[in-house]
Formats: sequence, C-alpha cells, structure tokens
Amino acid sequence: MEEVLKQRMYHLTMYNISPIQQGIQSYHAGIEYAMMYFDTPEFQQWATKDKVVIILNGGTSNHMGHDMWDNPCEQGSMETHGYALMQNNIKHSRFHEPDLNNSFSGIAFLVDERVWDRENYPDPSISDLCDTNGYAPPTTADVQERTLKFFTDRYGAEVAFLRTWLKQFRLA
Repeated sequence: MEEVLKQRMYHLTMYNISPIQQGIQSYHAGIEYAMMYFDTPEFQQWATKDKVVIILNGGTSNHMGHDMWDNPCEQGSMETHGYALMQNNIKHSRFHEPDLNNSFSGIAFLVDERVWDRENYPDPSISDLCDTNGYAPPTTADVQERTLKFFTDRYGAEVAFLRTWLKQFRLA
C-alpha cells in the first residue's frame, strides 16, 4: 500500500491588494485548481482530510508585458512564478482577475509534507553537503547545488524544486 502524504494548498497572490482580496484571489485560484485536478489522489487527500491553506506574497503582475505607453516591459513576478511552476512540472492553476485589468492575481498548487515537514524530512546536515576529501568548505553556490541534489536523490525533482524555491516567499 502506498504511503499517503499530507498536503497543503499553497497560494501566491499579488502583494498590492488588500488582505481580503488576497483571500478572495486565493479562493479563485483554488477553485480553478479543483476544476483541473479534482480526481487526483493528492487533491482528494487535501480536500477530504488536510484542508490547510497557505497564502504567500507573490509580488507583482504585469500580465500584458507592456507599460501604459505600450512599450514592452518586464514580466511581473506572478508571471515569473507561474512559469517556474510550469517549467518544473508542478500541477498548478492560475487566476486572472477581470476587475483588476486581468492581472495575474492568484496561483494555487499542492505541496506535500516532504516539502514543509522539517521534522520528519530534515534539511541536510553540513556533513551531507561537504566534500568528503577534507578540503575547503563549500561555497554558497556549492551548498545550493548540493542541497538540491540531496533532495532530488531522496524525494525527486518536484519536491527538490519546491523545497528550495518556496524559501523565497513570505506570508501574505
């Protein structure tokens, strides 16, 4: 019998809307997620048992990629975050709010306990990340690369990506 992992639904919302709107946009994205992934075991686990929701600050949205004078400009961070999830094969949903000029206002995705449960799935120790040849301590880049490899080897690429990627976010 396969192990059932606890799930949390994570949401990213725009930073510059009110707290109630952040909740509403999260809800919209969550409903989109349910419409897309209702039949998956992960969603059923979350919807019937776990029901935990985490709302994070996703930053800005620049859905159209143009400024007010129609000059091309950089994507907003919400678009960048959605692209990162897509590139890493993370099931997610997106919501664009019509009343906010179709801004990319919400993202929803499920995260299993291997990502957020540091007690049962601890971070690697420094000895896990150090070179066994006894030379100089690893650089910051070495630590990041070795941490990603540590998680990938144990839990797979999706968990490794989420475990490292989610560290950049704060609660909304």
